[in-house]
Amino acid sequence: MALEVREERKIDYNTFVQQMNDAGNKTTRLGNGEANFSDYGNALSDDMKAMITDSFDCEQDYELQSEIAALYRQYGASVMQRGDFMRMLEKNGYKVSSSYVKTSYISDNKADGRYDTDVINGHIGVYTISDGNGGEIVIADANGNGALEIEEVFMNQILGEIAVDVDKIKAADVEAAALTMGADNSVVEKTIEELGIEEASQADFNAQVESYLKKGLSLTTAEMNSENNLDTDNMQYTGSMEELISEEDKEKETKINQDDFNEAIEVLVEDEGKSIKEAVKILNKDLGLDLKYTGSIEE
Repeated sequence: MALEVREERKIDYNTFVQQMNDAGNKTTRLGNGEANFSDYGNALSDDMKAMITDSFDCEQDYELQSEIAALYRQYGASVMQRGDFMRMLEKNGYKVSSSYVKTSYISDNKADGRYDTDVINGHIGVYTISDGNGGEIVIADANGNGALEIEEVFMNQILGEIAVDVDKIKAADVEAAALTMGADNSVVEKTIEELGIEEASQADFNAQVESYLKKGLSLTTAEMNSENNLDTDNMQYTGSMEELISEEDKEKETKINQDDFNEAIEVLVEDEGKSIKEAVKILNKDLGLDLKYTGSIEE
C-alpha cells in the first residue's frame, strides 16, 4: 500500500528552477502531473534528508557542489546515468563511493508512461563525493531511476530553503583532467525552442544523441539528455554511431552496476538479516534490475 504523500514544500520550485537556469544549468522537463524534485526530495525519509543536508557543513562543500554543476555544463547535460556520473567525477580527480540505502521515495515512472506520485519504501543509490580539500557531500538518486539529475545535485538547497548562489555556480572553474568534448562541434545540444521547431524528428534526436556520444557519454545518458532537450520520451537512437560505445565502456558499466548491486546485497544480509536470496529479490524489484549476486559472502 502506498504511503501518504507528505504535503510540506520547502522552496518555491519555479524559483529554484529559474535560479538553476540563470546559472547556466539545464534542468529536467517535467510532464503534466509528474512529481518535481521538491516532491521527490520531501518524500525521502527524515534520515535520508538529514544525510543529504547535514553533509553540507562547510564552505568547501558548496564549492564542490558548484564544481560538479560545472561538469554537467561542460557536457551540456541535465542528467547523468550513474556510471557516467561516477566516471566523470573520478576522471576529474574527485573521490566518489556509492551505496544503496533504504528510504521512502517517489519512483520515477515516466519511462512506463505513468506519472504516479505515490510514496513507497525501497532502496535508492546514495553517493558520497569528496574533493581532497575538505569538501565532502552526499547526493541521492531521489527518484530511484538510476541516474543523477542536476536538481538532485542541489537537493540540499531544495530541502533546506537555501537560495541557489547563481554567481558561485557560474564562477566554478574545474581545473582538472580535460573532458572529452569531441572534435566535431557542428552538432550542439539545443532545446526545441532553441532549434525553432515544434516537434523533434528522428533525425533531430539522432543528432543530439551523437553529440553526446562524441563526448564519451554512454548511450543511456545520451538518450536521456536528448529526450529532455527535445521534450520527447518515446524515441530511441537509430543512427550509425554506436561504435563510439566501446566494449571497455560496456564492461565498465556492467561492473559498476554489479559492484553496486553486490554491496547493496551485503548491506541487506549483514545489517538487516536477510538471506542472499531474499536480498536479491528485494533489490531487483526495487531497482528494476535482473542481476545475480556475485560477491564473496555465502548463505
